[in-house]
Amino acid sequence: MEIQEKVSLKKYSTFKIGGEAQYFCIVKKKKDLSEAVDFAKRNELKIFLLGGGSNILFSDNGFSGLVVKIENDSWEIFKEANGRTRLLCGAGVVFNKLTSFAINNSLTGLEWSAGIPGTVGGAVRGNAGAFGKEIKDNVSKVFVIDTNDEKLEVHQIDLADCGFEYRSSVFKENDNLFVWEVEIELEKGDERVIKEKVKEIIKKRNLGQPSVGLFPSVGCIFKNPIVSSEVVEKFEFDSEQKSRDGKVPAGWLIDRCDLKGERIGDAMIDQKQANFIVNMGNATSEDVIILISLVKMKVRNKFSVQLEEEVKILM
Repeated sequence: MEIQEKVSLKKYSTFKIGGEAQYFCIVKKKKDLSEAVDFAKRNELKIFLLGGGSNILFSDNGFSGLVVKIENDSWEIFKEANGRTRLLCGAGVVFNKLTSFAINNSLTGLEWSAGIPGTVGGAVRGNAGAFGKEIKDNVSKVFVIDTNDEKLEVHQIDLADCGFEYRSSVFKENDNLFVWEVEIELEKGDERVIKEKVKEIIKKRNLGQPSVGLFPSVGCIFKNPIVSSEVVEKFEFDSEQKSRDGKVPAGWLIDRCDLKGERIGDAMIDQKQANFIVNMGNATSEDVIILISLVKMKVRNKFSVQLEEEVKILM
């Protein structure tokens, strides 16, 4: 493992925004992680754990410390007699690869995740979800490394202790806990039914999101907020959809503030999905942050709703 200096973070974020990391390394094995943590402690450096970079806004000033990119991407498959399959996945496994494996092997449970970027570790950390489903529905165990543990041993955390909530978990709330491996449980399903579900999910995703590859983004900027019954009523009347648990889509709120196409520098609220900010070319983190602040103010003034970022902003 090599620890590099002054590495541009732009290429490690799907936003294509960010300055340089003071130090940077790629970790594939546990011994690599031990070396990285030891280096950071000896040099009194902050550590930031990076997955696929699909939910992060790096500062234009970079990161003063050590960025550790997790790429332990091996997995093991355990088939059980009751038709269930367990997969022990490294945190660095690309989420789309896991989804494709499930689809191609007629395993049901991850259809909702078709098209979601990032890594398995990042998905678990942020309890990724879509269309009413979340990764917690498939997780049975998470194996973590606590950087406060001098021996850096791998500890098992059962589902009940993961603290999964909407777009959050105990791992997201505790920066010392590094997700290292995840045990996923899936069931045998009907190949035709699974592929039809996936086709429908991708169709919905393409209808509601910017065209893939046109401009860099990090997906949804804001969490879907819980709102008043009055706002729920407006949403359901306007969209002919039902609210889930008193939440409405942040994109609907932003759209109703006439903010699609609003632009600060090269950061723009997407014309198709209002909860996406896209990089039109040379957007800076400052452009994005100003635009985020503008959106929060407009939504708060119109709906008395305080939006909360889903994207992590690393300053």
